[in-house]
Amino acid sequence: MGLDAQESQDGTVVPKDKAENGETPGYSEEQRDDGDTGGMEEDDDNQEDEEEEDDESDVAIGACVGRTYMRSRVVANGESVEHPAVVLQRRVGPDGAAQCYVHYTNLDRRLDEWVPEASLGEEVDVPKTRDRRRRGERRSASKIDDGTSGAFMEGTGQSSRKRAKSEHAHFHEITKVRNVERVQLGKHEIDCWYYSPYPGKFGSASKLYICERTFKYFDNPKSYERFLATATQGAKPPGREIYHDTERSICVFEFDGAEQVLFGQNLCLFGKLFIEHKTLSYDPTPFFFYVLYEVDREGYHPVGYFSKEKESKEQYNLACIVSLPPYQRKGYGKFIISLSYEVTKRRGEIGSPEKPL
Repeated sequence: MGLDAQESQDGTVVPKDKAENGETPGYSEEQRDDGDTGGMEEDDDNQEDEEEEDDESDVAIGACVGRTYMRSRVVANGESVEHPAVVLQRRVGPDGAAQCYVHYTNLDRRLDEWVPEASLGEEVDVPKTRDRRRRGERRSASKIDDGTSGAFMEGTGQSSRKRAKSEHAHFHEITKVRNVERVQLGKHEIDCWYYSPYPGKFGSASKLYICERTFKYFDNPKSYERFLATATQGAKPPGREIYHDTERSICVFEFDGAEQVLFGQNLCLFGKLFIEHKTLSYDPTPFFFYVLYEVDREGYHPVGYFSKEKESKEQYNLACIVSLPPYQRKGYGKFIISLSYEVTKRRGEIGSPEKPL
């Protein structure tokens, strides 16, 4: 998965030689005890030191990363239920208290959250279950990122496969922790669901501000407002309009990733915030993108999108689909899937969405 990028002043993504991660600072569970006293001590002192070390070993150091604890969480009806939670990372909060980033077993990772360490209950042993949704991730582990162009190269030989598997496992550990908590998209403030490899300081910002027309991103409201002041108000999005419904006030724009590279990169980074299992590349040139908008007096508001490979050996007509949270439960997801079939039919092709969708 390509992570090579650098940020520019306007918050855009440009590939470079070394990746800049947006990892959330971790709270290490390991503590180093320097045992150097600077000289020889008498036997009595050594005995006292050993007794003190024994006492310290009995003191609980808190939750351990990778272990499972019971925790009370509030469900939809307002009731509080106990659920096993796996600790993925630890840190010190603003108030100086320890916090843990937890994943509730057998629940979607969009529910993962930072919680006070003190809220964790007793440790439990939960048997591991196989997640069938990760089949795609295991298959993609045989691919190696070239680190410059954002494209993938097939690895050859046993050493390449081992290296790819190791790199994939390391990156998977990073992506377990959501790095951006929320985004401002037009009038909507949206809670993010998953990790997205925004470069540099943008990858560690608690909130990003996203332009609805260009998907450029900013980490502070002043820069965002200055950009909007200079942008053309009411201008059409990039690409070619291929669908318009005046009754529903929606339209669809198609654009070629090779012609709108920067727009494609920004769109993919934004979409990854709401897709858990997706291989993200900084090279959008192999894809066509179809973005659905709602239209009103204020302009165009992105609702969702799907991407389609230009050349697909498996004859897939849909590679990635996103329906943004503020616009869900309105039938837009079904509309986007129907649109993907219609585009394929008009191109004289036969295809189906990627499996698993």
